[in-house]
Amino acid sequence: MKATTIKLEGKILQEIDEIRPPATSLTAFVKGVLHSEYQRRKMRAAALEYSKFLSASESEAEFLREWEEADLDRPVRRTRK
Repeated sequence: MKATTIKLEGKILQEIDEIRPPATSLTAFVKGVLHSEYQRRKMRAAALEYSKFLSASESEAEFLREWEEADLDRPVRRTRK
């Protein structure tokens, strides 16, 4: 595994220390923040891809509209096959 050292000094270190939970080390906190940012970007890209997919697929978009309008308080009626 490649190791990396990043120096945090002055105001940025102070600001991070202000929001870091006391029970969490600085290293663990920064790793967590970076991981969260990476996941956020991945999910954003996935959302954009899904949006493109819905734009290109009218049947899928219609299915999603039906799903969103479903009354979840009412029991499901089973149909026989």
